[in-house]
Order: sequence, then C-alpha cells, then structure tokens
Amino acid sequence: MYIYLAALGGVFNILLMMTANLVGFVLGTEGTQVLMKGIFNMNGGVFLGITIFCLWCAVMVMFDIRDREQHKRDRV
Repeated sequence: MYIYLAALGGVFNILLMMTANLVGFVLGTEGTQVLMKGIFNMNGGVFLGITIFCLWCAVMVMFDIRDREQHKRDRV
C-alpha cells in the first residue's frame, strides 16, 4: 500500500512543479488563475482525473525502473 501512496505523492509533486513553472515562466499569476478556473470546472474535473491517473502510472513505471536498477546494482 505504501508504494501506491508514494506514487500519489509523486503525482502531486509533479503537478505542483508544473504549476510553479507555469507561474514562473509562462503565464504569470493572473494567467495561471484563469487556467486553474478552467481546469476546476465540470469538464476540467474529468481532465484533471485523467491527468492524475496518467501521471500515477508514469510514477509507478519510474519506481519499477529504479527498483530494477537497484537489483541490478546489488547483483554486481
């Protein structure tokens, strides 16, 4: 169960980094607020759910890759 919760934490970490980059490099604070309002409406909720699921899958793959690297290092 820990690995699934850790992956969910990784998803929110990725989303926060993406938001910080939007504010800092692309849209600024006003533009990011407009974007967030669009994401959190009815259709945006579906988009956000699909995004969270896809990022969760990617984080699980990254965990697996790291685990395989660790096992490979332990065998040598």
